[in-house]
Amino acid sequence: GTAISLAGSILYAAEASGLLTAFDKFSTIIILNTARALQGVSVAVVGLVFMKCYVSMYAEKDQHWIWPKQMLAINLGLGLGPLLSGLAESQTSCPGNLRPLQQHSLMILATLILCMALCCMLPDLPSDLPGTRERNKRWATASSSRTEQQDVYVLLGTIFMELLRALTAGAMEAGIAYVLEVEHGWDQNKIGLAIAAGFMSGLPLNAVVDSQFGMRISPMSWIRISSFFNAISSMLFASLVCDHLKSFIGSCSSLILAAGMLSLPFLYLASGECWALIALHALPEGTWLDQNNLNLLGYICMDMIGRFMGPVWARYVLAEASGQDRYAMQQLVVVAIWACIFEVVVVPNTREPNTHNEQKRLSSPRPSF
Repeated sequence: GTAISLAGSILYAAEASGLLTAFDKFSTIIILNTARALQGVSVAVVGLVFMKCYVSMYAEKDQHWIWPKQMLAINLGLGLGPLLSGLAESQTSCPGNLRPLQQHSLMILATLILCMALCCMLPDLPSDLPGTRERNKRWATASSSRTEQQDVYVLLGTIFMELLRALTAGAMEAGIAYVLEVEHGWDQNKIGLAIAAGFMSGLPLNAVVDSQFGMRISPMSWIRISSFFNAISSMLFASLVCDHLKSFIGSCSSLILAAGMLSLPFLYLASGECWALIALHALPEGTWLDQNNLNLLGYICMDMIGRFMGPVWARYVLAEASGQDRYAMQQLVVVAIWACIFEVVVVPNTREPNTHNEQKRLSSPRPSF
């Protein structure tokens, strides 16, 4: 996966460095899109492997802890990308007379080389892992009072929630960039820093989740809290809210920044909890909804549909008259549908929590990440 991404980055670096000046504009667009496609394929390959490892390596009682950690890592990566890009764009004098695009390509190449070095250091996983062992035992001693259909409801419900979550996250990220650029006249480097602030706010949220206070809040409650804060962040885009608060905040751009810092970290926290539910309800190996098929289906729904349609939808709506009000209302509707699916489809069919295991989860030390 990292090798595929490295190939895409080399194409990007060659174009940014001016090595492909012989090609016309159309060919350059094809080269850049090919580079981006290769990086997208690598994300899917590496992501699917990591998802399989998380499910197999960690016991069931730790799934609701480890999956939000994976989403925090994604949050940090998505935040550091715009942050470094914005810092490179803001440099008036570049080291060695490098253009900003050349700095971008060098940063990408250095990061990927580091990733490949880390991958070479990873040890082989043993065949008998805690997660695999517990999952096999659970299906061997399945309760007759619980049907496979209940697990199917949970799995399909959470996958659809992930689609809506990716749609909302993509629309929020694109919406913040569009409004700050078009309505408030921000330049690209400031917009990159603003988007980075939204993703990096996942760090303090993670500290709260890991605290003694956060540990006493159930994973289901964290999903409900996430839907509440996403509803609030959606309303911050509405012009009516800006008109009422403008005398206190000075500029509506502050509300857009607050929307990103409220929405993005909670969306990825909820995503981690949803993937923990998927890991706990996956059907046996070889069935149509086993863990491998669920990982693939999740990536198709999240990245190929949700992350693709979100920015397109956001820019289309915001470009029209009264676009921010319509955008805020539509985001609010998506969050409401997301919450309804969770309460009506997922919660009633979720496995009953084991009191002993829950007490053990609260009292035992957290596993190493």
